Amino acid sequence: MLKPLGIPYEPRWPAFGGADFGQMVKLGMPAIDLDHDATRYFDYHHTANDTLDKVEPEALRFNVAAWATFLYFAAETATEFGPLESDEQVRPLPLKSR
Repeated sequence: MLKPLGIPYEPRWPAFGGADFGQMVKLGMPAIDLDHDATRYFDYHHTANDTLDKVEPEALRFNVAAWATFLYFAAETATEFGPLESDEQVRPLPLKSR
């Protein structure tokens, strides 16, 4: 379903989830990596200039289309999404009180 958008199916296991979500993957949360051209992603990412007015409208439309397509697939498939079973799952550390 994503191929017409230029996002081919390239199974990699496990999905990384990126820096912002990768720690959740280690806890067993399922993830998907939609690999596409992110050439300009780090021009402003996590800087003071990382504001919506810097987003290229075409890039935003593309990302919305890609994620909406995937979410449609996820909603319509019989596949169950849930915690991953893995021997490599990391358990959260107990929180220390201050």
